[in-house]
Amino acid sequence: LWRHGQRAPARINGVDGADVFHRGPSQLTDAGIVRSVELGQMLRRRYVNEHGLMSGRKEEKDEFSFYSTNIQRAKDTLQLVASGLFKEDREASPQGIPRKETTLNHLIGFTWFNCPAQGKIFQEKCKNY
Repeated sequence: LWRHGQRAPARINGVDGADVFHRGPSQLTDAGIVRSVELGQMLRRRYVNEHGLMSGRKEEKDEFSFYSTNIQRAKDTLQLVASGLFKEDREASPQGIPRKETTLNHLIGFTWFNCPAQGKIFQEKCKNY
């Protein structure tokens, strides 16, 4: 379970911001893209190379399940992680990776911000945040 890679702010102010975050507001940054591929490569080393728990072939669809929300940065991250997991070539883009879509409040979504107890603890512990 992981979240999307590093992303641009939801609002980009000024020309400099547009130059730095050229994919647009809330989209993956260059660092987010690199880290997502690296995560896939790490998963390959761990589950394919070290432990032999997966074949490392995307055709073996019964070995894995990918879930993401329908938010573009989440879908992009999933494809990049899959690229690192199933391909040795960093530039390759995997096709046909099955993705199961889920809502924000199921498994992947973070609903803790609706929890009154969490809000109280956060206010007590993070007064200066």
